[in-house]
Amino acid sequence: MKGRLVDWALQAVTEGLERGDEHDLAAAVEAARELGRPEFTDLAVGLAQAWEEVGHGHWADAETLYEAAALASKEPDLALRGADLAWSRSHGTRAAALFELAADLAVAAGEPAAEAYATSGLMELQGRFGCYADSGCDALAAGALLERTWLAAEAAGDPCSLARALLARSWRVGCDGRDPSEVCADAGKALEGARRCGDVAMLSSALDAWCCVALRRLDMATALDALSERVSITDGFDARQPRQFLERYDAMYMSCEIACLLGRFDEALASGRVLDELGRGRGIIFGGATQLAPLLFFRGQFDECLQQVSGAFADALQRPGTGAGMLLRALCCAAAICGYRGDHAAEATWWEQAQAVAGARPGKEFFVKMTRADVLLHHGRRDEAAALMADPSEPLTSQWRGWYGAVRAEALGQVAFADAEASADGGAYSAAVLARAKGRNQEALALFDRCGARYQAARTALAMGGAAAAEALGVYAQLGLAVAR
Repeated sequence: MKGRLVDWALQAVTEGLERGDEHDLAAAVEAARELGRPEFTDLAVGLAQAWEEVGHGHWADAETLYEAAALASKEPDLALRGADLAWSRSHGTRAAALFELAADLAVAAGEPAAEAYATSGLMELQGRFGCYADSGCDALAAGALLERTWLAAEAAGDPCSLARALLARSWRVGCDGRDPSEVCADAGKALEGARRCGDVAMLSSALDAWCCVALRRLDMATALDALSERVSITDGFDARQPRQFLERYDAMYMSCEIACLLGRFDEALASGRVLDELGRGRGIIFGGATQLAPLLFFRGQFDECLQQVSGAFADALQRPGTGAGMLLRALCCAAAICGYRGDHAAEATWWEQAQAVAGARPGKEFFVKMTRADVLLHHGRRDEAAALMADPSEPLTSQWRGWYGAVRAEALGQVAFADAEASADGGAYSAAVLARAKGRNQEALALFDRCGARYQAARTALAMGGAAAAEALGVYAQLGLAVAR
């Protein structure tokens, strides 16, 4: 009976499955495993592909089947398919394990191109999407992994393998501690290599690396050019192809990020809605909350922001390994809202969660600090904010250092103005915070209004007194905010 089931399944996979055959095929896969039939691999791959088509509720099944098929056949390409699928769903820990399996199988099979794909994938996952995984990779381990990638790529010798090695170098862990000119050169070489090899998913990744280098320099014009090309080429990507989906999703993420940095909140919100639709359609549990929540925060839509963060974080806790680290900024926004409202118990809970995430992501603690400082400034506790923001923004390489410098200037006053001006990012929002720090409240109010930053506009108007302050108190009441005594 089991043998006939396997024979039927083989014919069905060859001729094309029909919707509804998946569960019968699953039974056939188990039968083939039990019988030790050599066709197990073909059936497992066929079912994995069927589950990919079904989507929701079965992507994890597809990943498991690709792994089982890879182990049975010793074919690294099958493990790579599972790794790419897991990565496209923000399951970084699972993706890393499958990339490691693929690398080992590639060595055993003598396939250097597959080894280069696997090891470069690990490098990119850890350096570019490190927040997707539960554990990271230190700079020393990254150096060894990069060397392995280069050796495999050189052994393979094809343009795509060599381009992957260049990409791996541009995304290596520890870039923040490297010479900026070296990082820039690596990103430029990766972009040239990706253009030569003709792989559009790699080109998107290389453009992202080039964009990130520009953001570290606060070169917004270059960043916008790279992003524009990336959004254009990913627009036609096939969402059923994991790497192509990943690149389209991340392109919209960066579109949202850069628009937010520039204070173009309406534009960012539109990208955020697309991001959310893409993410939820792929089974990414927090959808676009990583960007939507901060945007709603900046716009003063506080209740909607809290709703986004609460739902996304609850889901992330239930499913470890799904990139909860991506929620750091959202957690800070939730804490800040509760702080503005004087709900200190809820504020402390959110700060605890944010700090736990920041502690696992070196170099990200500054975002917690500057949002906490802003809450202190809201309540008129400037000395405490100044103590918290004593460190200058100059060592930071984050694209958010313009806002950090502006908040620091508001906390410390004139002694921090020069540093804030040096780290200015050209964004209207951070420019408004800096203008308010310098006492240019009318200018700050106009900039906040232009951004659509309702809460910050009201806070600025409140300091101006008169009719503007009376109107601001009305906004405070609508948003449920505490008024500084």
